Amino acid sequence: MNQPVIFVDDDEDELYLYNTISSQCQLGDSVMTVNSGMELMQMLEHQNISPRIILLDINMPKMNGFDVLKRIRQLESCRYTPVVMLSTSSSKDNVEMAYRSGANSYLTKAITYNKIVEQIELIKSYWLDSNKTIQ
Repeated sequence: MNQPVIFVDDDEDELYLYNTISSQCQLGDSVMTVNSGMELMQMLEHQNISPRIILLDINMPKMNGFDVLKRIRQLESCRYTPVVMLSTSSSKDNVEMAYRSGANSYLTKAITYNKIVEQIELIKSYWLDSNKTIQ
């Protein structure tokens, strides 16, 4: 079964940046970028994919990150998949909504290249190298 690291964001530039940084941080051979919640759900529901982790943007058109997260948690294959919410907002309401919807972590997006690299390195260190999950 394919177990990719999946970045979900509607901003193509951010996806390109995450892809580039993923190589630099050695996240592994299987890194996927997806540009909408709808596309992610199609992939999870119709393909044999059980992600190692999903990094999910909140502010996306059609289906926001909270709605995507709720649907992810309904899928048996992804019930225990770590989901890290990423947002430019650090509002208390967004943080609460993320955790109530089933998020494992909430991070405010870094804005400089070096800080993004640092954030991805921390995600890798904890979620991929140290944390144990149920698959």
